[in-house]
Amino acid sequence: MKFDVQKEKYIATDPIEAQTKKNIIACAKHVIALADHSKIGHVAMNYVAPISRINVFITDSEADEAFMEKIRELDIRVIIK
Repeated sequence: MKFDVQKEKYIATDPIEAQTKKNIIACAKHVIALADHSKIGHVAMNYVAPISRINVFITDSEADEAFMEKIRELDIRVIIK
């Protein structure tokens, strides 16, 4: 799972993983994404969903602050652990 905030995309490197996550998100009332700082700002081939579909984003304290600010601007709750 990776996040490209410039294009506001939630992406995955594996096509099967991407399709599975698409199906889960389609059925979900709330979407919680969990990713450490190493998953932020990368590009992958498989689109999962717009970042705006995420309700809560959980990451670590090493996450890029510019990325986190853009996430907050999309009205996504951010939890840093």
